[in-house]
Amino acid sequence: MKKSIYFILGFALILAACGGRSEYAVDALVAPGETMAEFAVPGSPVRGPAVPEPGTPSGRKFVHTAEMEVEVKNLSESEKAVDEALRLFDGYAETRRSRDSGIHFRLRVPVANLDALIGRISELGRVRSHSANIQDVTETYYDLEGRLRNKRLLEERYRQHMKQASTIEDILKVERALSETSTEIEGMEGGFRQLSGRIDLAAVSVNLRPERSADPSRPGFGQSLKKLFLNFGDGLQVILLAAIGFLLYGVPIAAILLFLWWLLFGRIGMLRRLFSLAAKPSKKL
Repeated sequence: MKKSIYFILGFALILAACGGRSEYAVDALVAPGETMAEFAVPGSPVRGPAVPEPGTPSGRKFVHTAEMEVEVKNLSESEKAVDEALRLFDGYAETRRSRDSGIHFRLRVPVANLDALIGRISELGRVRSHSANIQDVTETYYDLEGRLRNKRLLEERYRQHMKQASTIEDILKVERALSETSTEIEGMEGGFRQLSGRIDLAAVSVNLRPERSADPSRPGFGQSLKKLFLNFGDGLQVILLAAIGFLLYGVPIAAILLFLWWLLFGRIGMLRRLFSLAAKPSKKL
């Protein structure tokens, strides 16, 4: 008798759970005081390590970047050496731009091989500049991972409610909420993959420049010395031409001017005497 009563009560509770609510309130799928972790079920797509305790060194996440500029003798051979180094250290060239002024690379390499790659590229020539940066993204990484995990749990909760929906209206509401959640998960997964890639693979910006002596826009020492002598010869030529011009034209002109001065104002002083006569008072008759 007691078993029959328990069976009837259990069946009544199941009916109440399935048909007690005619409308699904999506915001009420998680009751007050419940946590998303309570709704995890075996086989749910929850992945990722748990958030480490504060101060745990092994749980820190970093993004490594570096920049360097190297002056090389031969651009073509140096480019081949960079490709060989990438194959050796499991890296790849994300971008590559070749110009007359040099070659620019953006390389990606596992963080463990970053120092080895930089050392190999430094051997190609003279390092003009080098900088490295480490960014701590631990908080961003685990915050995104936690939100993604919760979204997956919420998605699984919606799938469970979809199985329990008894009316078309309930099904449509749950499907709409499930679709929105799935879209958010896809966007968050893309951002999480991008961040994980930046953590796993260091980014190295490399500029290969030709040596200045080999740069046609920059003359070498011999060319500069030759240009100096040519300029000096041009200067001497200008001075010599000026001296010849002075002898041919300046001396005669100076002689003529001196003669006129001597004739008009010097010993003869014709103009001076004329002024003197004009200045004397005329005698009265």
